[in-house]
Amino acid sequence: MLCVRKAYCLFILSFLTSNSFAQNVATINNKPISSKEFMWAYKKSHNGNTTTDYNTLSNYLNLYLNFKLKVFDAREMGLDRNKNYQEEVKTYENALAEHKKISSKGKEHDYLLNEYREGVLMFNISEQKIWSKAQDDEEAVANFYQNNKKNYNKPLS
Repeated sequence: MLCVRKAYCLFILSFLTSNSFAQNVATINNKPISSKEFMWAYKKSHNGNTTTDYNTLSNYLNLYLNFKLKVFDAREMGLDRNKNYQEEVKTYENALAEHKKISSKGKEHDYLLNEYREGVLMFNISEQKIWSKAQDDEEAVANFYQNNKKNYNKPLS
């Protein structure tokens, strides 16, 4: 049973990473996510480990798609046109080129820059949502205090 499961996982991985299949694992708003991009992200987040099972891949795909949807929301909100965002991405791109960690041409470079851009967008939209929620909570705290003010004027004894 274990050998069959390993063979099945190996088949899925080879199918997803095969060069002969230029397939996409998903499409979000008419933008395809290639199997190469997905497997690059999977390997990177799993320290290059390619041994896995179907459920692990499926769960990671769901996480990856949720991430991509949040990035799409950030772009819809115009966060990618923010001057500070653009400067931050440019600084990272320059640092990569300066330190020559990877070639400035090729898929590895493109995937890395895209991951950075999307990560910053994800952080920005998360931060924005947290602060808007915190402001809502601040109003709730003030309302609670106003409604219970009489309870706070008692001396501690």
